Amino acid sequence: MVDVLPLVLLLSLSLLLHVAVNGQKFDGVVRPTGDGRFEAYMIPPNESNHASFLELFPAPAPSPSNSSGELVMAWFSGLAEGTSNCSIVVARLPAGSLQWSRAQAVSSRVGYSNQNPVLYYDAADKVLNLFHSQQPADHTSHASHDHDADQQDTAACRH
Repeated sequence: MVDVLPLVLLLSLSLLLHVAVNGQKFDGVVRPTGDGRFEAYMIPPNESNHASFLELFPAPAPSPSNSSGELVMAWFSGLAEGTSNCSIVVARLPAGSLQWSRAQAVSSRVGYSNQNPVLYYDAADKVLNLFHSQQPADHTSHASHDHDADQQDTAACRH
């Protein structure tokens, strides 16, 4: 079983890149680096990918060979941050697997930009919760402008 902790930072960083690094392909395959770490270059669904968040499901039946469960990663992806086509996407790494799934959009809204996902697995209800912010498309707030609190909404999805 792959230790999931070294994957956290690298997977987050690899979403920001769009070219192969060190000759590796963006194919979602988890590979050893030779120094005890593992890396996977995720397939970016769109040009802009940002704000990734990982959640670990508990193992269905923990055992010495399967000490952890499935990893789920969410991030926002679109043409550019703040544009109408920014969606929240999710990819999964099944327990014991070395292959991430292709990212799939799970939350999008025409005319809005979905951003900053947070995943939370509720073990009591056995439900994965996704929380994220969204704002009207092409609306930006700058320090020099007054921020209108009504321009930022929060969304919640249960999967």
